[in-house]
Amino acid sequence: EMKFIALISGGKDSIFAALESVKFGHELTCLGNLYPVTEEVAADDIVNNEIDSYMFQTVGSEVIPLIAECMEKPLIRKPINGTSENQNLFYNIAEENKDEVEDLYALLKEAKEEYNIEAVSSGAILSDYQRLRVENVCERLQLISLAYLWQRNQSELLDSMIENQIDARFVKIA
Repeated sequence: EMKFIALISGGKDSIFAALESVKFGHELTCLGNLYPVTEEVAADDIVNNEIDSYMFQTVGSEVIPLIAECMEKPLIRKPINGTSENQNLFYNIAEENKDEVEDLYALLKEAKEEYNIEAVSSGAILSDYQRLRVENVCERLQLISLAYLWQRNQSELLDSMIENQIDARFVKIA
């Protein structure tokens, strides 16, 4: 059993990944989220919080504090200051790196210092790009990556979410 932070985007996958981690005996200690620095308000007063990120889903990020409240867990949030500078499959940190992955590093470092976490759950299912970056940050911080949704069959995964009464709403289709 390890204490872990759940990286949540507000999407069903990250929430379900956290639930799966608990199911496998780990202790959910806190939640983590990276959000866009700027939020533009459209003419119809709808907040547009989508940024061009290879790494993070930001649509719906305004509901993250409500999710933390419902889950009764502390929330660590940090702005996404970096961009997708390194778009290669494998991530390597360079000097003066302004990649968005370093924002994830800062968030997880704070979580480790404040909550003594040992692991990180994420909702990565098929993206090697995302999985490898989470694993890179985890390795640098001596944390374990919990990726219980990784490479699961999409139909079976959706069936499992339904069986576990995940109630999700579409806010955007990629």
